[in-house]
Amino acid sequence: MAERLRHGRASRDLTDAIALRYRATEVNVVAGRPENRDYRVYVTLDGKPVPKSLKGDDIFYDSERSYFAVTAPRMYSLIRGPYAVHEIVLASDSPDFEIYSYTFSGCPQTWPPGKGRSGRR
Repeated sequence: MAERLRHGRASRDLTDAIALRYRATEVNVVAGRPENRDYRVYVTLDGKPVPKSLKGDDIFYDSERSYFAVTAPRMYSLIRGPYAVHEIVLASDSPDFEIYSYTFSGCPQTWPPGKGRSGRR
């Protein structure tokens, strides 16, 4: 049996949610599509829609909310920005909402390619 979080019920409001406080530069999530039906997952960052300056490749917008559309079981890019602390909330009204894992990138600094972290060869 696969390890995952699954919503498991239809709801009309977005009160069922996953909330995570993180410190990173990028946030990704692996979402499933168990019944072969597409669905939306609404995403807020610090209580607001994801700012366009921080959106990952898979974030879209409707008239007032940010979301990603689960169209296949795969990794979705949600946040890409400077290293910071934020709270991300994922909510869906779909009973098919299924999360397998999260990934976070958190390197707040870069170093020249080919050199170690200390900058020495």
